[in-house]
Amino acid sequence: MNINRILGLDVGTKTIGIAIGYVRSELSEPLFTLRRQSVKKDTVRILEVCRQQVIDHVVVGLPLQLDGTEGRSAKLARQIGSAIAADGSYDVSYCDERFSTIEASRRLR
Repeated sequence: MNINRILGLDVGTKTIGIAIGYVRSELSEPLFTLRRQSVKKDTVRILEVCRQQVIDHVVVGLPLQLDGTEGRSAKLARQIGSAIAADGSYDVSYCDERFSTIEASRRLR
């Protein structure tokens, strides 16, 4: 499978940050923030975006606890990821985002 365009999701309790990543250039850009409604409604909207943006793969940020365990936020993220995968149109993977803010700050410097 050739993956060129990735949809990245940052799932929170009130919003979902949605970004698109381009494999070849290793760049990404934010698309928009989705206000949470329900897993079902949020999934329908995310799948629409996947089709509109010709997405090849979906990556869901997994906000693990510092000790690596999953708390409430990680469970919410998995619910969205599982619902997208259940549609059968897109493969979904998860990315540990525990230190993503630190890494982003480091790269910006």
